[in-house]
Amino acid sequence: MREDLMPGIMQAVAGEAQTVRTLAGRFGIDVPAMQATVRHMHQKGVLAVSMVGATWVCRPA
Repeated sequence: MREDLMPGIMQAVAGEAQTVRTLAGRFGIDVPAMQATVRHMHQKGVLAVSMVGATWVCRPA
């Protein structure tokens, strides 16, 4: 889980929804690490996560 990426993730999803894989590529980390970060942000209530098939889609809460 990477708290240092949270402000950047919020900026990235502000314009349009992003997948976890896209966010991981943008920030240069692996998908499991981004999933952990997104899960933490979702639990805090700052990020909405929906599933499209097996893909996690993130948008502001």
